[in-house]
Amino acid sequence: VADLQLVLATTARPRESRIPVYAPREAMALAAAAIARGERVGLMFGSEKNGLSNAELDAANAIVTIPTFPGFSSLNLAQAVLLVCYEWGAIAEGENQYEVARQAYDADEAAAEAEGGSGARATLGQVDSLLRFWEERLWEANFFGGNRALHSQYGPEEGRAQERSRAAAAMAKLRRLVLRAQPSKGE
Repeated sequence: VADLQLVLATTARPRESRIPVYAPREAMALAAAAIARGERVGLMFGSEKNGLSNAELDAANAIVTIPTFPGFSSLNLAQAVLLVCYEWGAIAEGENQYEVARQAYDADEAAAEAEGGSGARATLGQVDSLLRFWEERLWEANFFGGNRALHSQYGPEEGRAQERSRAAAAMAKLRRLVLRAQPSKGE
């Protein structure tokens, strides 16, 4: 997914994170708009046995949830792919709308290039690279605790584990913030 600008992940499980959640029709409209802007889009489907892991869902910009009966919310993989592809096909029928959006994007992109920047959205690989850089600098600045782990009442091992846990939570929140901002390649 590192070379994509938009990743949509399918899941039936409710999430407590602040990742936007869309129905398939809304998600495919979002994907069509991103493609019209020249962005690369990917869809993630999990295995029938376990679905997508939390780490895989964290790599997504948005979640696609297919409305189902609350007591039986999961679908098999083929059903989920079929429904999402059906909605994509319904969006694709409006090909003239796609061309109008594409021409508008091309004009915006040309204007951005003329001003010396790129209006295209940054890939997830670029965002992850930025976040790794930030995390390294935050560790160097002792933002996540520094030597406090050595003096933890639970001992240095548990203190380090707590620091790593706090760092992971902070970086996950920072990642969500950056993804919501939809930075461009130039930014």
